[in-house]
Amino acid sequence: MGRDIVDIEFQGQLAAGTVSKLIERQDIRGWVNGDFNLHLSLQKPGQSRILGALQAGGFAYENGLERPLQVKDVSIQGEKDRLLVESTDLAWGETPVGVKGTIGFSREGIDLDLVAETGGLDWENISRLADVEGLPGKAPGDGGDEGALDLFKDLEVAGKVLVKADHFTYRDLTWKPFHVSLERLDEGLQARLTRGSLCGIRTEAVADVSSGNMRVEAEAAASGQPLASTLNCFLETELMTGEFDLTAQLASSGKPKDLLDRLQGNITMSAADGRIYKFGLLADILAVVNITEILKGQAPDLAGEGFGYKTVEAKGVVEKGIIRLTEGNIKGNSMDIAFSGDLNAPEKKIDLIVLVTPLQTVDSIIESIPIIGDILGENFIAVPVRVKGDLSNPAVIPMSPSAVGKGVLGILERTLKLPVKIVQPFLPEDE
Repeated sequence: MGRDIVDIEFQGQLAAGTVSKLIERQDIRGWVNGDFNLHLSLQKPGQSRILGALQAGGFAYENGLERPLQVKDVSIQGEKDRLLVESTDLAWGETPVGVKGTIGFSREGIDLDLVAETGGLDWENISRLADVEGLPGKAPGDGGDEGALDLFKDLEVAGKVLVKADHFTYRDLTWKPFHVSLERLDEGLQARLTRGSLCGIRTEAVADVSSGNMRVEAEAAASGQPLASTLNCFLETELMTGEFDLTAQLASSGKPKDLLDRLQGNITMSAADGRIYKFGLLADILAVVNITEILKGQAPDLAGEGFGYKTVEAKGVVEKGIIRLTEGNIKGNSMDIAFSGDLNAPEKKIDLIVLVTPLQTVDSIIESIPIIGDILGENFIAVPVRVKGDLSNPAVIPMSPSAVGKGVLGILERTLKLPVKIVQPFLPEDE
């Protein structure tokens, strides 16, 4: 064995202690048996040859990992200029991992074509693993004298590794399934999401990783997706029924932990022919507006049959993780609701201006509401409120008509195709 040429011939069986001494790594133990021959040229890797079969197992690679990587069983076959990985039985903590494919030799170095299948992945565990292993190109181990494995560290690694996970979790988001293709680039690593579903929303993404930073570009889409199952996945409750369409283009860059806070892009969503149930925020809005008085007992029963709607439409942009809704409208069976404002996902805050419009013209309800008797013509009325505070329990605040901007008013007028007159909320008598 020299600095530029590695020749390994093996026939028989090795126990754990012998393996550790051979590769000069006390943190790697296990057994090996087979009939195997390797000729590796570090200067001209394309001239390397590998023949024979090898089985190994019983390894536990720790190197400071919180959860050791266990190699229970590996079976490989040498086929001249490539190594065929026939089967593997690995485990990272409680997560099983299986790997198959080929590791070939090329003029530049090592060429990977592997498929890894696992039950699930968690971003926190992956990031901790990356922190322990250090920067790309750093040799494994404690930085002491070179062992046999360190001879391979200078070889260029190319090719792809396709990871197929049943699920992947990042913060509070979980993709099922999650298939990502990993490819080594000149200055880092590229990860391409080839198959992923986030609560029924199809997602595609490309992430470039270099020196601890990431650049991510993603697209999300759904068409005719059941709204009830998607909301139940995100919020663990059934708020709405119907079918929805969604498109989104998003991008972010920086340290992995900051990606969600730096998210930029745009999003469009629409839903049709459904009902809204048990939505506390909507109930609070209707209570402040005192819509029951306007509709004379025809207000929706959110606790029972729900609020029926024909369409829901929302458009917005994403800036630093905040969804700025530029245009939102719920076209209901008994009323229309227009809204615009901010949803701050990182801080779990909301700040919206909402206009509620009973689907009756002024002429049809003027007898019930004398306060608007001075309004003439076939106009609609709209009652404004502001929704602000914690996303879980925001305050609903009555607004003066003069405080409502033209933007949210224009949403209603475009939908109703008639002028809209904003009036003061009809507060209940005890207020």
